[in-house]
Amino acid sequence: MDTAPTNATKTYKTGPILAALIIGAFVSLLTESLLQNALPSLTTVSHVSYTTIQWLLTAYLLVIGVLAPITGLLQQWFTTR
Repeated sequence: MDTAPTNATKTYKTGPILAALIIGAFVSLLTESLLQNALPSLTTVSHVSYTTIQWLLTAYLLVIGVLAPITGLLQQWFTTR
């Protein structure tokens, strides 16, 4: 009997993966654009300087960018099946 391991390759559908990446990039750009347009209102309402709000928005976008892949990894590790 031959018990050598076989090299079975998995094939993935690239359409849904590509669609998810495009939608994610679009939502990220949309969020950034909306927040940049809201900067004058945010500075007026919160009574802080323009640069402070810019730093806060930059930190927010960095956190979102870091947490997105971590969330995917956690979903892979802790499946509901």
